[in-house]
Formats: sequence, C-alpha cells, structure tokens
Amino acid sequence: MVLVSGDFDTERAAVNQFLTQQSVDFATYMKSGDDMKFINTLNPKWSGALPATFVYDGQGHLRDFWEGKASYEKMEERLLRVLEARGAADSTEART
Repeated sequence: MVLVSGDFDTERAAVNQFLTQQSVDFATYMKSGDDMKFINTLNPKWSGALPATFVYDGQGHLRDFWEGKASYEKMEERLLRVLEARGAADSTEART
C-alpha cells in the first residue's frame, strides 16, 4: 500500500497528525506541483475529489478506482475482486 496525500502544503502538519493518530508506520507521500497534472497522471477519469482510491497491479496497471470514503468492508471487497480476477487470469495463462 502506498499513501499519497493530495492535500495542500499548508495542511502538512494536519496530515502528519492524522497519520500518527492512525498508526501509519510506513512511507507516505505528499503531492507537489500542478494539481491537474497530478490528477491526470493517476487517472484522467478522476475528478480530483478526495479521498480517492486507486488499485494497481504488480505491473502498474490500474485495476480499480473509486472516489469517496471506503469502509474496511468495501476496501476488502474491491481488493478481493481484483485479486480474484488476477488469479483467474493466472489460471487461464497456465492452461495455455
């Protein structure tokens, strides 16, 4: 998992406080530069609304995306769907 904050630089202290409160103990990144370039690089279909979740596979292909908050259950369901689709693709490749 990679976390990227799309917050403004002026919110850096609040972002750090939130991450500490959530016990995030791995590298987290802050967006810098032009907002539209950042948005379009991640997904041109993204409106820029936050929060947003992007699920990429090991080859860097976008496999799922949604805007808005997600419960643990929603995250789990969407991630499992991507993993199951990948498992089915691996099985098909192994048979050919």
